[in-house]
Amino acid sequence: MVDVWGFSGAGKIRLTCTDGEVYEGAVLEVCEPEEDGMLEDSITIELKDSRIIGFAAGEIEKIERI
Repeated sequence: MVDVWGFSGAGKIRLTCTDGEVYEGAVLEVCEPEEDGMLEDSITIELKDSRIIGFAAGEIEKIERI
């Protein structure tokens, strides 16, 4: 599981999910489970096409700043 807190305020990132899907976008927020109702920490990004998508830490294989 990736520590998403290291990417709070990181700007643009490339996120690779455990299923191999890759997403690039700007970090909007990093949340604790109590904040967003998930069971673990999560990160939300805005993709290049303006979609907003959230990821639970357990769904993430790796994150890189770009």
